[in-house]
Amino acid sequence: MAYTDLLTESRVSEQFKPRRTKGKKVVEKPTKEERIVRKEELKAKTKWTVVYQSDRSHIDEFIDLYKKNPLAARVTYFQNTRNYAFTRIVLFEYTKTRWELVQFEVKFGVSTTNRMYSSERKLQRISYREGRGWFIMGNRVEPLSYPGCQMFIGGLYCDAQIKVEEVLRKAFHFYRTVEEFPLRGATNFNTIIRLKLFGINKMYRHLLQVPPRIGKEVVFSKTWDKLHGHDGSKVKAWRVIVKQLSNPECLTKDMLNNSLFLDTYRMGRTLGQNINCRWSKSRLKQEHDLWAREITDILLANKEEYELNTRPVFKEFSKFSGYPIFKTNKELYLEGLTQNHCVGTYTNGVDNGSYAIYRVGEYTLQVRRSYNYSREKKLKGYQALKARLSSLWGSKQQWEYKLCIAQIAGVGDNPCPKDVRDEVQATLDRFMDKIDVKQIEEEEKKYNPKVVSAAGDNELPF
Repeated sequence: MAYTDLLTESRVSEQFKPRRTKGKKVVEKPTKEERIVRKEELKAKTKWTVVYQSDRSHIDEFIDLYKKNPLAARVTYFQNTRNYAFTRIVLFEYTKTRWELVQFEVKFGVSTTNRMYSSERKLQRISYREGRGWFIMGNRVEPLSYPGCQMFIGGLYCDAQIKVEEVLRKAFHFYRTVEEFPLRGATNFNTIIRLKLFGINKMYRHLLQVPPRIGKEVVFSKTWDKLHGHDGSKVKAWRVIVKQLSNPECLTKDMLNNSLFLDTYRMGRTLGQNINCRWSKSRLKQEHDLWAREITDILLANKEEYELNTRPVFKEFSKFSGYPIFKTNKELYLEGLTQNHCVGTYTNGVDNGSYAIYRVGEYTLQVRRSYNYSREKKLKGYQALKARLSSLWGSKQQWEYKLCIAQIAGVGDNPCPKDVRDEVQATLDRFMDKIDVKQIEEEEKKYNPKVVSAAGDNELPF
């Protein structure tokens, strides 16, 4: 036999050699016939229960009419084609560790040849198999979580909601615990089952990575309110913060509610320093001021001066109010040194258009944009629900554009007097009444914010 034939034979044998696994058995895939047999066996063992079914009396009347007079049924059907449908929710129990809760929509109609037909489709379902659950709606598939359960329940009638919740409480013994947990949307049921997070204290420890007692203080603190996004986003942001904390078990409610806490964390992360949770209020303020001056000195020594990419509406407000606006990065650095606060680290937020910095007498003013819901529109019933949904889905039709005070402070972050703040707020209100919001929004479409790191985008104290 030639050498090339031997080589070819060895390659073929290597190609069909069973794959080696580390201590694992090679499981052969079942054939098509075996899959069909298993499917039929599973179908025969399946127990199914109708959890809820909507009223279908109008469907029965339509069927009776069709039996008597097909043409009359056809005419009646085309008066309102959407009316001849009903929904049912069915629980399929395949095995003890595998079940599925499915919402079906059953439609009836009359074809072009005057034949009655019916169709059934799955609207949404909750699938559970061997410790893992999934929420499925169309092409959307995601791990089962409390928000997913609420999405399944949300579109149902009151009676159906009660029955579905009974099924879920019976299937998941920790369901009531999740209902009572403030961060119920921050984790999914698969994680809870895998890590056995069946108690509120275990959930706090896993999500926030601090003792449960501290976790409860964190969730109801001002620091938590300043974090952006939904529960999941806030938990991710907090986990980054915890890495910069020394002795997190000593974290107190006073430190969490301190207006300088997040700002000190941000600067400490920039410098590679940690916040010691044993610090007193005065020590936190001292470190905050030292780190702010250190960062400002470094930026002054190493960064060239450039013009800030300020949003047009902020420039218009400066002209209207007469408040000097800071136009360059070095002006901000020097303001931070003069006022002994960290406004010098806010260049990124100005460059990406989040806010602008002004000088009002002896005080430093930060103004930001916001889309606030108009309180003057007293909506009720369906209109109120529509406005609520439009805000949740990002629609700004029910929202008004405005500028607002983010913060105003003097030397060393000392708060300004109430009369100064009221005067600034009155000036902002007069400016918003004068300008054409639609024209401003059209002009801002041409504005190109700089892509910068998120570290300077937070609306934090100076």
